[in-house]
Amino acid sequence: MMNLKPYEQKVFEILFTNGFPSVELAEIFSSSQIVGYEYTGSGYFLKLINDNFNFKEQTLYKPTILGKCAEFTVGFLIYLNENEIVLECHSLGEVNPPENIRDYELEIS
Repeated sequence: MMNLKPYEQKVFEILFTNGFPSVELAEIFSSSQIVGYEYTGSGYFLKLINDNFNFKEQTLYKPTILGKCAEFTVGFLIYLNENEIVLECHSLGEVNPPENIRDYELEIS
């Protein structure tokens, strides 16, 4: 079973701060199931489902979040639709992240 990485949890905490109570965020971490992962060549999509939620279709992208390590820099978005949550990680530099990007410890800023 795949779990959220610490840097992914930090991204959720930052992007969900605008308009979602912390109780909901805690429930997302504890009761969502990761059902899909797709590496795109320039990042990845991580899909979670949670039957306890009925999100209005929206994209969370503010504030801008950067994930950095020595080799590459990435950005993040979260897409919400009904009971689905999709975390998008995408390249922000000349160097695309490797396929095993989730194994890296990214510094979030």
